[in-house]
Amino acid sequence: MALVSLVIVDKNHEPIYMKDFVETATNPSILDADGPFEFEQGPMFQVDASSKSSSGSFSCSLRHQFILHGAMDRFDALAGPQPTNKFSWRAPGTMGPEAMWVGLICPVEDMRVYGYVTTTKLRFMAIVEDVFLPDQIHQQEARETELKNLMYNIHSLYVEYTLNPFSKIEGPIESQRFDTNVDSFVSAFNGVGTAVI
Repeated sequence: MALVSLVIVDKNHEPIYMKDFVETATNPSILDADGPFEFEQGPMFQVDASSKSSSGSFSCSLRHQFILHGAMDRFDALAGPQPTNKFSWRAPGTMGPEAMWVGLICPVEDMRVYGYVTTTKLRFMAIVEDVFLPDQIHQQEARETELKNLMYNIHSLYVEYTLNPFSKIEGPIESQRFDTNVDSFVSAFNGVGTAVI
């Protein structure tokens, strides 16, 4: 279960970070870098081309953009307040990363989309390979726990990024340090399968 793609979406439904991590994927069908219809690659979400980071934080295949965009409605349905003003995925009394972890949003083909939402409505969505058989539920649950820790660590990186007085709070993340740290966390998650701490 390798992480294939990651997107961070702000409260206005605009992506501030999108990236593919296909170099460590094990399933060759996921490596569709040209998109299903061989369109010119570019962000499907509306992003100003002049605001793109030089660190490549908007390198996401068209196929993964379609999957993430389609999963956003399901994510909003799960993470949004219900008529009773409660959150449907949250267990009563949960705090910390457990309260922000939405979990599985939807399975798509040979992948799964997972979500994590902050109290400021910042959404983290990840596409991971679906490599577990139905009878391997314990291995899948352990890997999902590792993914939850990864999302928490990426959220911590984002908080660190916003604490920099010179960073732009609104708009795409333009930090080589953020991008490098995300790469190292994802490489650790994809590489050996141990929890990222």
